Amino acid sequence: MEGEFFIRIEEPGKLRKNFLETSKEIIQNLKSYHKILKLREEKLALLDDLKTDLKEINLLFDKIKELLPLELLKQIHEEKPKTEKKKPTTKAKNDKKVETKIKPQEKASKPSELAKLEESLKEIEDKLRTLG
Repeated sequence: MEGEFFIRIEEPGKLRKNFLETSKEIIQNLKSYHKILKLREEKLALLDDLKTDLKEINLLFDKIKELLPLELLKQIHEEKPKTEKKKPTTKAKNDKKVETKIKPQEKASKPSELAKLEESLKEIEDKLRTLG
């Protein structure tokens, strides 16, 4: 008992209350952290699903290209309006910045090509209906 000292704590109820409030905040922060981890896992799962869907779409699109006659594809390419694509002029120091500016344009051009292909597909279906 020689090394034991007792310190008097003034307002022990207030100190206990502070400890409990701090513990409560820590538990709330841990809950929110686990929610964030769960959301990240869900995001990764959704991205994986998206990648597989895109691969499947690309495969189906390739099959469509194979099934369409070459003459029809040439006709579709001839019907395309000739527009000049402007190259992005940037004064970027990093190649990453240039790539990020080019990618949105590529994405924008794909839907228009898809729309043209859908229109040509509808025309083919209409011709088949008139023949059959």
